[in-house]
Amino acid sequence: KKLVLEKSNYVIFGSNHTIEKIEFSLKSTNPRKIIKMGTGLSISIVLNDADISFAADEICNSASIDRGNDCVSTNIVYVDDSIFNNFLNEVNSISHKYESKDPFIEDNIVGHIHPESVDIIKAKITSLNKEHLLRGLPDTIHLSVIELNEDDHFEEFPGPVLGVRKFKGIDHFYFLFKKDLGKNNIEKNLVSSIFTKNEKLFEQISNNIPSFTFKLNKGSEKMNFLLEHQGIYIIKELLDKK
Repeated sequence: KKLVLEKSNYVIFGSNHTIEKIEFSLKSTNPRKIIKMGTGLSISIVLNDADISFAADEICNSASIDRGNDCVSTNIVYVDDSIFNNFLNEVNSISHKYESKDPFIEDNIVGHIHPESVDIIKAKITSLNKEHLLRGLPDTIHLSVIELNEDDHFEEFPGPVLGVRKFKGIDHFYFLFKKDLGKNNIEKNLVSSIFTKNEKLFEQISNNIPSFTFKLNKGSEKMNFLLEHQGIYIIKELLDKK
């Protein structure tokens, strides 16, 4: 409350419930503008015409950025059923390059994972009966690929953990994605990266799912300076006097 000033701008990140509570608390301060940006749960979609090796490499890097703690780190990958096994093999192979080690080691990619984060991740993945898929235990978490069933609840984790779901057709993807948003109590996720050679299909999907930012054939961590939530969008909102 000490940080709340009258007629100020506020950018709010969080779940629907968190945003509603903060927005209610700010009403009495007569805020000039409230920009609701939602939360993370960044995803990737790999369609059947995608370059599988390229997509797997981009996604592993995205899932490991800032030890998997960044809001733009990829959390869930939805993969077309027809290429699922090939993609899973590729992403598992590439993921073994991403190990949590001493950050001062020159060739290290992923930094140290805090013990509390290790415990949180282990407990959540154990609840899915998939603890055996976590790499690096008991001391740390290397980038781990978790194959998900349709009903497995998956969320943002404080570490490099990547959930992978298969879908059969675009409508099935829409259904799975909507369910994941609902289980995580958010209306919009932060970033959706779509891997495909079909730009029309990219446009179709981006027009039909509620994400703040879309990327075509690049990892969710890469910046889009002219799109929502990144760069000029927030600046433009803050400068807008309307």
